[in-house]
Amino acid sequence: MVAKVWFNGTESTLPSASQSTHTRDIDVASSDVHVVGYHTTQVDNQLVFRRDHWINGAAQTVALDTIYGVYIPEGNTSMRKRFYEQSIAVFLDGADVYTCYTRKVVHTEFGNTVLDSTYAMYAKNNETYGLGAGQVTDIHVANGDVYVTGRKGDRALYWKNGVEHFLTDGSIGQATAMSITVVGGVVHVAGYENHSGQNKAKVWTNGTETVLTTGTNTEEALGIAVSGGVVHVCGLEHTVPGGSKSAAKLWTNGVAQNLTDGTASKAQAFSIAVNGSDVYVTGQEQIVLGNDNFIRVWKNGVASTLNAGSDNLGGKTAIKVVP
Repeated sequence: MVAKVWFNGTESTLPSASQSTHTRDIDVASSDVHVVGYHTTQVDNQLVFRRDHWINGAAQTVALDTIYGVYIPEGNTSMRKRFYEQSIAVFLDGADVYTCYTRKVVHTEFGNTVLDSTYAMYAKNNETYGLGAGQVTDIHVANGDVYVTGRKGDRALYWKNGVEHFLTDGSIGQATAMSITVVGGVVHVAGYENHSGQNKAKVWTNGTETVLTTGTNTEEALGIAVSGGVVHVCGLEHTVPGGSKSAAKLWTNGVAQNLTDGTASKAQAFSIAVNGSDVYVTGQEQIVLGNDNFIRVWKNGVASTLNAGSDNLGGKTAIKVVP
């Protein structure tokens, strides 16, 4: 898997020491372009994840965190600890760089696993903060307040300055808050919740839930942007049971629009940006026959393609529009 970034359709490959590198998010401030993700590497003959951060195409040194670490007595070869860190999102606020990431700690003694825990984390510049057990999905900063979305157990939530704000209680099914934006003091979150085996796309506005899904197919809301009072959400809909085929979707103030038809491909829309009256969505579409995987950008619903389809790209994509 190769890490890449495109500027107005022009492709650039990001440097990496690993042949399996994943980009997750992008943000731009002034003339600086920040991209975050992760790569795989070998530690004690085990594959683990390590965070990546590129600025203007140059790889940055990202130190392995020490929060929620496990003490191993010096020289004790019967004990092992492994750390997995994946950068998930980046947000630029003036001169400050915020990232959120998931940290997994696995501790074994005499071949037995005694600890296997996943923690929600974020960083401001080089200072890291632990949010406790959980997984993170997005980060946003507004008026100095830091918002991080994710999941804790079966419950969707966001943290505001480290304080938990639960959006679901886990009584219906597992839920995840996937994306967040704050406009005029109003907190908008997109995500999904499982209802008896069917994921339903949802939006929470200051904690008040709106269900976007109207049918019986699984749908997931993955990205959100708010502009001029209009709430734009992107995501996916399974068009066959099990999700072997799916359609990329866009909801505008709750009104659904299919970006792909879901008849011959597996498509998802991950990220959304608004510039004036133009709505940009990015995602990926895997053709079922042939297995080509295309990176797509939809501008006002019209698709363009960034890659050849057979170049080993795929997974999460993100978009940023600079006026």
